[in-house]
Amino acid sequence: MEAAREAVEELKGIANRLVELRKAGREPAVLQGAANAGVPSLLRLCGAVRAAVLEADASRERVQQAKAQMERGVMALHSHAYERRFYEKEIAACYGFRSAFPDDQICVEPEAAAAAAAAAPGAPPPDPHARMLARLTLELEARKALSGALAAARAAREAEAAAAAALRARLEAVAASLRAVGAARQPLAKVLGARVPLEPRPRLAAGLPLPLWVIYSQLAAGRDALGLPIAARIEGTQAAAEAAEAEAEAEAAAARQGGGRGGSAAGADAIYRVHPLSTVVSLFSSSQQQQQQQEEEGEQGAPLLEVHFCYYPAAGLVGARCVRGGAEAGALLSALFPGDTGDGEGFELLAQLAGPGPYAFGSAAAPARPYRWAQDLGGAELLPSLPPPAGEAARLGALEALAARQRQQRVQALVQRLQQVAAGG
Repeated sequence: MEAAREAVEELKGIANRLVELRKAGREPAVLQGAANAGVPSLLRLCGAVRAAVLEADASRERVQQAKAQMERGVMALHSHAYERRFYEKEIAACYGFRSAFPDDQICVEPEAAAAAAAAAPGAPPPDPHARMLARLTLELEARKALSGALAAARAAREAEAAAAAALRARLEAVAASLRAVGAARQPLAKVLGARVPLEPRPRLAAGLPLPLWVIYSQLAAGRDALGLPIAARIEGTQAAAEAAEAEAEAEAAAARQGGGRGGSAAGADAIYRVHPLSTVVSLFSSSQQQQQQQEEEGEQGAPLLEVHFCYYPAAGLVGARCVRGGAEAGALLSALFPGDTGDGEGFELLAQLAGPGPYAFGSAAAPARPYRWAQDLGGAELLPSLPPPAGEAARLGALEALAARQRQQRVQALVQRLQQVAAGG
């Protein structure tokens, strides 16, 4: 740069000299010689300028390279800073991990310690980081197993839902069919006429012992569906039934605390204790008289007879007694089926409760007798165990009568026999 300055100063001096020579009016040859004296300075100036340009280009290249290197360094610094923040965040998340769905079933600390001890017996305990990794691995496996079980449970639930939907569709189809049947039976019901409606007594019916409920439901269904000339009702009160149930529970608790039953006298008294609810069936001469008796309370609709069914809880038997015209008519029930007089013979339970010695059922406080046909009507199939009567012909006749009755509908057979005995008595 010094050479360039010197060349510039020399060219300025030559230019001033040329101006002075021009003003002095010197010859052109003198002017040409003065101008030629500035050529070396001009050449030196051009060389200096060229060198400066080359130096500037080299400096520019070095600046570009330095800038690129600096940009790469800045990018690497940003990348390292980002990675550091990311790793710090992940490490903090691992240290501060809290499950959004905590469960007490996943507790793998003991399992992780046992697995580590089994993998390297005798080795020193691992550092906290290795222990944490082992625990996380076992917890991940446990959560995978739980996820699989959850998926299986959801699949099973969907399958059950699909099956329930299919059953619901079938039920809706059946309901539609039943509605169609109900609509189709209306003209037939108008032609045949309405049956006597059943008067349900749900609270009393729910309190009945099972055999009496079976008898009541059969008789009521036979009246409504078959048009039998009978009427069924329940006698007793709900309060008395609840009191009897509480008393029975208290006696059972006392018996358990006392270690057994009482004497034979107490057992005999318990045999004849009846349930406060009973089922009563009234027999009429025709369905019209039955309907008239229900619609009009008066003497004109009096039934032919009434059969009262009661239940002996201690013996688990059903007793029956007949009332005709306001008086007891036990002979009518004894004549219903051959060989069945209701004397309690053949009931082993009665003999055990009564104690040693001969036994015959009977008590003034309990006039209802345990006929075997009453047990059969209440759901106990006891007719085949009737003792055979004396004589071959009588035995064959009894067996034929029993077989014929078993082939018949029980309610219809009972009503038919009652009608026959009432007409013959």
